[in-house]
Amino acid sequence: MTRRHSVKKNRTRRESEMGSSDRINVSSELRKSITESESWLVDVLTRLIGARTDADEEQGQRIMEAELNSLGLITQSIYMESDKIRNAPGTSPFDWDVSNERNVIGTWSPKGSVEGQSLILNGHIDVVPAEAGKFLWSRDPFSAYREGDWLYGRGAADMKGGLVANLLAVKALRECGYAPGNTLMVESVVEEERSGNGTYMCRIAGITADAALIPEPLSTNIVTDQLGILWFRVHVTGRPAHAKEARDLGLNAIDAIAEITAALRELEEELNEPGVRPDAYDEYRHPINLNPGIIQGGDWASTVAAECFCDYRLATFPGTSLDTLRKKIECAVQKVASVNGFLQANPPVVTYNGLAAEGVSVPADSAIVTTLARTAAEVTGRQCSTSAVTAASDIRAFVECGIPAVCMGPVGMDLHGIDERVSISSIMDISHIFALTAFDWCAFS
Repeated sequence: MTRRHSVKKNRTRRESEMGSSDRINVSSELRKSITESESWLVDVLTRLIGARTDADEEQGQRIMEAELNSLGLITQSIYMESDKIRNAPGTSPFDWDVSNERNVIGTWSPKGSVEGQSLILNGHIDVVPAEAGKFLWSRDPFSAYREGDWLYGRGAADMKGGLVANLLAVKALRECGYAPGNTLMVESVVEEERSGNGTYMCRIAGITADAALIPEPLSTNIVTDQLGILWFRVHVTGRPAHAKEARDLGLNAIDAIAEITAALRELEEELNEPGVRPDAYDEYRHPINLNPGIIQGGDWASTVAAECFCDYRLATFPGTSLDTLRKKIECAVQKVASVNGFLQANPPVVTYNGLAAEGVSVPADSAIVTTLARTAAEVTGRQCSTSAVTAASDIRAFVECGIPAVCMGPVGMDLHGIDERVSISSIMDISHIFALTAFDWCAFS
């Protein structure tokens, strides 16, 4: 406690010693460097999009590692360790091999006496697939192209644009000749989209700081609240028969999954009832959403489907545990099975694999929130409020490990959709905000 108090005192004294004209000069120098780096920004982002990190995250990590090295940061790799991840609290269950995956971290350490506080700029290198809708894209989703202020490609917004914003913030601080009073780190993590375990692995490995910022393209305000998210699978076994006898002899597993989905839709509406939602989510008409994302069943058009499974995503508000949500899901599935004799004898199986993220709410008066709000107002000329989002991010992996963390990111469109894109000027704005926040938080001089 004594160390934290003295750190805060040092940072406050330093800020008070800096006159308003000096402060304007710092901000102007950073902006000039960022503006002059636009072509560099576009080049790095284009190469990152071209790296197919929906299938092989290592392609992107090599680029990030090279860029971090070029900025003079000391890099290290934190490899994913299955046993450690599975035994750590807060992590998501998984059944795939992660042994060849690594997180890349660049560290900029102070050379003299330590002042200020340490900071992590975090972002994920993995992206969701584009194959299912590839024919709908205007161009190849993994060949980036620019139209005006927009740069298109899978992962342009979610979240390779944010990764480049982190790099550019460090680049500007370095080019302007500033040095940190405390440690500034840049993390490029894997596995965010399907588990969040990459950021957890960094915490398990002992990488820590006094705060973290994540430039997810979720809001131009400061994201302090996010929903809990749960992935689960329902597997149904039916009774195969010829289609001509379907009504008499068979139980169609695909029909059963449809009934279960309808029951889960009822649960979805129950979870959205106005009386149960926190005030932070009042702006949303329907914040909790059920999504049937993958379905597979049957093997012949004229045969009653013998089995079917569906993978779902369902959310819950902060303050409601995932264990509570699991119980509600299982009750909804059991309700369907209870009125069918075959399903009573052959109960549907609910399993959990992949993203299991508890909801998060960070106090609006946290030091990192107020610092970020102040620097964002300096850069944008408007007061930035806190906000809640109906998605999840890796801030929970920091918060659950005792590190306050928030999101604020560039403007993106059609995340996970067709013709995903990011605003280049907004990447530069976020870089400016993060550079100025790091300047204050880490006591650069």
